[in-house]
Amino acid sequence: MKKVPVLLLGIALAMPAALARTPRDYAWLFPLQLPSASTNNAWRVELTPAVYAHVHDPTLRDIAVFNADGQLVPLARESRAPVTTEHEIRATVPMLALPAATMPSGNGADLHLLVERDGSGRLRRLDLHEADGTPATSAGARDWLLDASALDGTLEQLDLNWDSPQGDVVARFALSTSDDLQNWRPLASGTVFALQQGGDRLDRHDLALGGVRTRYLRLQRSDTGAALQGLRAQIRCRSRSDEVPPLVWVDAQSVAADAATADDAAGTTQRFDYALPATLPVERVRIELASDNSVARFAIAGSNGGRTTPLAQATAFRLDNGGNSLRNDDVRLASDTRLGRLQLRTGAPLATSPRVQVAFRPDRFVFLAEGKPPYSLVVGSASARLPDYPVDAALASLRAQLGAQWQPPLATIGSGVPSGGDSVLKAPPVPISWSRWLLWITLLAGTVLVGALALGMLREPRR
Repeated sequence: MKKVPVLLLGIALAMPAALARTPRDYAWLFPLQLPSASTNNAWRVELTPAVYAHVHDPTLRDIAVFNADGQLVPLARESRAPVTTEHEIRATVPMLALPAATMPSGNGADLHLLVERDGSGRLRRLDLHEADGTPATSAGARDWLLDASALDGTLEQLDLNWDSPQGDVVARFALSTSDDLQNWRPLASGTVFALQQGGDRLDRHDLALGGVRTRYLRLQRSDTGAALQGLRAQIRCRSRSDEVPPLVWVDAQSVAADAATADDAAGTTQRFDYALPATLPVERVRIELASDNSVARFAIAGSNGGRTTPLAQATAFRLDNGGNSLRNDDVRLASDTRLGRLQLRTGAPLATSPRVQVAFRPDRFVFLAEGKPPYSLVVGSASARLPDYPVDAALASLRAQLGAQWQPPLATIGSGVPSGGDSVLKAPPVPISWSRWLLWITLLAGTVLVGALALGMLREPRR
């Protein structure tokens, strides 16, 4: 295995000896599954509901990773902020030849342009007809329309290729851009060529686009050379995306409600209580009514072991539209809302409690693959806390070698087994402070001595 630089590992492992732990210091142990042929220096783990269920510290610092020798490995929590990554793709784009502006008939009749696009705005068909419906010809086209609406990013380069002529070709083009096929803006011009002399050949098939963002490009041949047959276009595009863990949906379990409030007792509202598999960072709530053609407005509240806090208002409905069921959208909550229970209140009479699901984005941790595998994730402790390992420094060194966009691959969390058990979740007894007791004994002895001296002086006969 290729190791992380020794200097960075030395910094990461330079922790006080008092922090030495074993897996028995944590309540539960989850094996981490890695590909058998893996040689990665770092891995990421995404917490599952089973792991969250055993977390004891609300800040997630009672989590650690051990290697096969029972030694702690450097571990750090990954920021929940999205990581922006840059991608470069090459895509062949639809290229539609525009008919010549002058018709062979030469009658100067009006032309009618028919543009057909799909729901996403991509061109499906482009037809040019004379006023009498006769199709206009595009033979020997010197004007083309390129559909780049499917590309999300900046357009960097246009590559052109053709089937014939096979001999020498020098072609000059002008480029324009548009987002609506009506208003066009000049972009650039350039020349492509394919030249051969003796055994030497010189080719250039690309035109620079300068990082423009546009939906459509218009390519116009500005020289009088031979027509290019079978012309096709490919665009190099650079895009950026925010990499975030995908949402994970879990069911909320309906539970018996706690003591009803005065409004509930009076029968003016209904209340439904739900328990989540663990305390999760909930981002969305999905409410599904049990009956068709029903509607209800809910007040959503939640709690995390403390008092219940209002979260949102939502209207839920379920309509039968000819066999297709229409329902309400999901409810978005504020980011990082950690909940263990949910509560719904409604004034509408419902015979069956709604089905409730929640979506959360798992917290991610990164660990360095120090020591021998297999590795184990341990969780749950009243006293053990994750040290502040400088894992970011080691990752920066790895990205310098593997590329700025490199990210540690994902390890799979297996089924958990008890490790230290519930005993490690109890706060340890406060140690006896012998120095404090000695101080109190000294003060008490001094007080007794001073009192004895005073009493002796009072008993002496007065001189």
